[in-house]
Amino acid sequence: MMSSNELHDGCAFCSCHSPILGLLNESMNVTDLLSTTVVPNHGVTQQTPESVIFKGGTIRPLIDGSMDVVDAIGIHAGKVVASGSYAYVKQQMRGERAAYKEISLQENQTLLPGLIDPHVHIVYTALFNHWVDLGPFFEQKLRRDYDKSEITITLKREAQKVKPGEWLLAANLDPALLGFKVRTPKLNEIEVINKTYLDQCHLGCPVFILSASLHTAYVNSEALELMDFKGGPVPEDGLLQEIEQIMIGLEAIPRKQKEDMITQSSGHIKELFETASRRGITMLYDAGMDEYQYQLLERYLYPGGTGGPCVDPSVRIGCAWMVNTLADAEKMESYSFDGSYSNIYVASAKAYSDGSNQGLTGYQSEFYCCKPADNLGHFNYRDSNLTEEEEPARLDETGDFTTILQTLIHKGWPLMVHANGDKAVEFCIEAYREALDGRSGLEKRHRIEHCSLLTKDKIDDMHTLGISPSFLIGHVGYWGYVFKEAIFENKAEDLDRAQSCVEKGMCITLHSDSSVTPVGSLRLMEQAITRRMEADPLKQTLNPSECISAEEALKAVTVNAAWQCHADRWAGSLADGHFADLVILAEDPIDRDEYHDLRDLQVDETWKGGIQRWSRR
Repeated sequence: MMSSNELHDGCAFCSCHSPILGLLNESMNVTDLLSTTVVPNHGVTQQTPESVIFKGGTIRPLIDGSMDVVDAIGIHAGKVVASGSYAYVKQQMRGERAAYKEISLQENQTLLPGLIDPHVHIVYTALFNHWVDLGPFFEQKLRRDYDKSEITITLKREAQKVKPGEWLLAANLDPALLGFKVRTPKLNEIEVINKTYLDQCHLGCPVFILSASLHTAYVNSEALELMDFKGGPVPEDGLLQEIEQIMIGLEAIPRKQKEDMITQSSGHIKELFETASRRGITMLYDAGMDEYQYQLLERYLYPGGTGGPCVDPSVRIGCAWMVNTLADAEKMESYSFDGSYSNIYVASAKAYSDGSNQGLTGYQSEFYCCKPADNLGHFNYRDSNLTEEEEPARLDETGDFTTILQTLIHKGWPLMVHANGDKAVEFCIEAYREALDGRSGLEKRHRIEHCSLLTKDKIDDMHTLGISPSFLIGHVGYWGYVFKEAIFENKAEDLDRAQSCVEKGMCITLHSDSSVTPVGSLRLMEQAITRRMEADPLKQTLNPSECISAEEALKAVTVNAAWQCHADRWAGSLADGHFADLVILAEDPIDRDEYHDLRDLQVDETWKGGIQRWSRR
């Protein structure tokens, strides 16, 4: 892990490497709690897949990424039998010797492969779902009333519900979207949440608020008085940034409220899956799995224990295993995934290099244009370009960044490496270059996650090395305005340069990083196609030259996502033999005059494995 005493005031990390669940396990044994607690069966009972011929409307199987339209598609036993002309599909379905029904799509309806989000955090999204939501989103849109005054109103309202002996627990607070003031020279101000502000709210109970990143917490004086810092420094501003400080805060929260986080998580996992299904998503890929999250997911899938029956979730689940240190990498076994699907398949390893751009910890080559001054962000390993005086060494047990990648690559693991700041992206590319030692990254489908700030030379390097990007496109849609006006200024033009990567022939994907942004692949497409800054009163476009076509956006959340997630043998398209995972939309998402409202496009039905999981009717 990182040396936490080097963090800057007001900074936050990304949920890609949140320590929260590990800290909870230290303060209350998650494994023991799960073994002794009855978890309700929130899953979906097993159902029999239907045999169906879909015809009419617009049917795009996206085989090999083609946007060609076919007359019909047949599914049986949970898989695609055939697509093409109606006569051909009917012939092939008769060959299955099973009765089937026919469903005629309406004229404007469009049938596509199920959508895929290639980078989410399932358990972290669910874990805090019953805490008071202080996030900036309503469904998939920015709240227009998201400011400090509304946060105050919400806190006062919710404080009245807190029972004696309990704390007010809240999550998803995002200071970067609460407002900003433009100053010169390049010391713009972003809203600050601290103890003084919380005390002035006069809430009458201890308060613990997690930022949207899950790496920063805010507490009031009453909470601070209940926290035991064991003689260490007390954060007088109520800002808990260090792992040790967050741990102290979690330890002080009443045990019953911590137990509720664990025992209620199963129901919230189901809610996330149902939301994804309602938005046309049939697969989620968790970008940072660990043993505790895996236990919680297993408990959701096997409520009676792993020896019992498995519930049938409305989405497929894949994941990357989190690697924090060289010791973690050395403990990993040699890669053995053969491309087959299982209930929770592990297809890659996850490492991370820096923090969050909106949290001011993405590692940069130039100072952020806002307070705190002279802030380059945070690299989680050693920056060999700096002296010991310029940047103290990281903890010894972290290990060298390149060595970690080399160790994992030597064991055959495909990698997902988190990198947000332009300097972090540069270091990530160089680490890949050395670790790959002349081999192409395409063979293992190595990725850079978020890959936020890109210059032309870095895109060229990634193309040469065979490294593909997965873009957190919400950086443009949701945060583009604050990035452009306050955090990066002109440098914001380099955010999520998707079209430049497409022109290089690179396989790009789009992701939500849930809970950082809401799941919704149509919204991801919209933000990549339009690059409209949603917080901008004028709704301007951020670097229009980087807008991608609707076709490329659709591929990014289907066939490309399946390829990056090692699922292309059975998902991402509706090729013969693939799972019958599909979505039926009210209109064609790629044949439109206007794309600014694509996230609102009606999802009529979502099917997974030949079973209808969502219907608008």
